[in-house]
Amino acid sequence: MLYMGLYPASRKKTRTVFTFEALDDYDLENLETKASAAKHYDKLTRLTANAFPTMVPNQYRELLVISREWRNLKARQRAGYAYRSTDAIPAGGLALFCPACPQPGVNLPNDWQSDPDRKKYMRTLLADGNFKQDHLKMKYDSDDVPLSDGHGYMVTRAPFEEYLASTSDPVTLEPSCHEHRAVTQQNQSHAHLDVTGIGAIACGRHGCFYPHSVVNFRKGEGQRYMDYAFIQAILYIRQSLLVFLLYDIMCQFWVNFLK
Repeated sequence: MLYMGLYPASRKKTRTVFTFEALDDYDLENLETKASAAKHYDKLTRLTANAFPTMVPNQYRELLVISREWRNLKARQRAGYAYRSTDAIPAGGLALFCPACPQPGVNLPNDWQSDPDRKKYMRTLLADGNFKQDHLKMKYDSDDVPLSDGHGYMVTRAPFEEYLASTSDPVTLEPSCHEHRAVTQQNQSHAHLDVTGIGAIACGRHGCFYPHSVVNFRKGEGQRYMDYAFIQAILYIRQSLLVFLLYDIMCQFWVNFLK
C-alpha cells in the first residue's frame, strides 16, 4: 500500500486508506488557512458528493489519527530518523533550529574561541509568554497519546511535571511591574483549564524558537516555568558561547536568577 502511495488507517484487516496527496493537502491547508480537521473533512465530502455530502461514509475519526501519524513520520524523515528506528531521538531532535545563529562546527571559524572579540559569537535569547494558548481540561486524559514527547519544541512531559511538583514560586506581594498581565494572571482562577498559556525561549535576532524549550503554564507566568525553559535552551546550546537574555519582566526574573 505504501509503495502505491496509500497510507492504511489500521494495521489489521485494513479497509480504509488515505492517499499521500490527501494527507499532504490537509497538512498544507491546516498550516496556511488554519482550517480545522472538521472543516477540511467537510470540504472532502463536498468534493465527493456535492449534492448529498451527508451520504459520504464518515472517516473523520480516522483522519484525526492518521494525520498525526503522518506528521510524525514526515518530521522523522526530515530529521534523518525515519530509517534509524534503533536510534533514540534526543530532546528537540525533530525540531529545526535557527540556521543563522552562531553554531560551532556549522557556521563559525575553527579558531573562534581564540578570537578576542567573543561578542561577535554571542547568542541572543528572548523569553516571553503567550496566554492565548490555553487548554481545557480533558475528560479522559488517556485519550491524549503523544507521538513525539520532547522531540520537538515542547519540553518532555514527565521530567517537567516532576520539576513542578518539587518547586514553587515565591509570593510577590508588591510586584515591580505595574498591571503587567504576566504578574496579575498568577492570582486568577483557572479551574476549567489545565494549561493557562505557554512560555518559550526564542532567538532574539531571528525569532526562531529554541528546540525543547517551550513549557506549559499552570497559573500565570511563574518564574519557575521560565527557569525551566531557559535552562533547557542553555542545555541545547551546549557550547561555551556568550548569552544575552531579553525578557519583558527581567526586573523580577533577575532577583533570584543567579541562584
